[in-house]
Amino acid sequence: MGNRLGFGSALHWWRLELTTGKLTVFALLLGAMSLSCSQERSLSPQPTDWVVYAAGWNFRQIYILDADSLSVVDSIPFRGSPLLMGTNPSGEYLYVWSDNRGIVPPGTYIFDTKEKNLVHYSAVSLGRTRFASHGRLLIRNSTYYEGEPLTRTYFCDPLTLTALDSLPDNLQFRDALNQGDTILVQERGSGNLRLLDLETGRMTGLYTASTRQAYMWYARVAPDGRSAAIVSDGAIEIGDLLTGEILMSVRSRGPGQVDISPDGSHAIVSTPILDAWFEASPSRLYLFDLRNRVLAAYLEGFSESNDLECGGLCSFLPDGTRALVGAIDGWNYGPLQVFDAKSGSIIRWIDLPTEDSDVRCFGVGRAPK
Repeated sequence: MGNRLGFGSALHWWRLELTTGKLTVFALLLGAMSLSCSQERSLSPQPTDWVVYAAGWNFRQIYILDADSLSVVDSIPFRGSPLLMGTNPSGEYLYVWSDNRGIVPPGTYIFDTKEKNLVHYSAVSLGRTRFASHGRLLIRNSTYYEGEPLTRTYFCDPLTLTALDSLPDNLQFRDALNQGDTILVQERGSGNLRLLDLETGRMTGLYTASTRQAYMWYARVAPDGRSAAIVSDGAIEIGDLLTGEILMSVRSRGPGQVDISPDGSHAIVSTPILDAWFEASPSRLYLFDLRNRVLAAYLEGFSESNDLECGGLCSFLPDGTRALVGAIDGWNYGPLQVFDAKSGSIIRWIDLPTEDSDVRCFGVGRAPK
């Protein structure tokens, strides 16, 4: 009775069987969350239940900020060039994916968040990641994985990143809900998004993005599983997974990132100063009211009345009333910015205690116990 992934070829039903119980997948909050200031270790007040990890081009450490006050409370020494970071559900481990522009070799670095020390290094890149309740890490690679030519989604050992299982080649993992019992998948080569129950293998819901042939940058599913927010090369869409109806849509040239508030009431989308074709375009920030189906706020570029300097990365903070906005790597760079969902405005920038405060990536996780 080993851990395995089985699926029926006729209906494409499949399930994950675990000797310890059913698999539950948690979002890693890829790519995004925020910062504030202070210096080195033993700074500021102690963290609350959630923290923000932030790093940039010239940092010698990863800064740890309290997710409530956004003040720096600690740091982890690291001489890499992070592209993505996030924790497992308990916050015990921090996963950092670094490219070849740092002093250390490229790959994934796993830190013990309590002891602030490195526990494992792997040359495997993280691409897009999610975590399971039993510690299995779900990886979507953007390139090769152990010599396999296809972009695939893998279930991996949490400390070695050894692939234990994978999704079928025709499915790509996009997001998780219900503590990971159900995941949002995209059918490869199409704009079709469906919900997949990992225990029963049953596929439900269907929403087909209108720009189905365009590249889908990000997709997030609301906590109730009813709607999904999608960012593609051609548009930003809010779709109903049960009826297939387009609830809201605005034109966009991507890339950008999307996140949905913890209570499912709002979706935020941030795009950078260069679009998917590397043509100049003002940074844009959209806030969608999912319950009333309206665009609640829209910011474009930087002006006397608008403090939005850069964009491309975004993520709600755990309180659901604020979001962090930052620059996406390869397009532009800038400080971490705090967006207030109630007023629809940028309320502050966060300066880190370093010569260069431009943030390259950030992530949110539970504070270590």
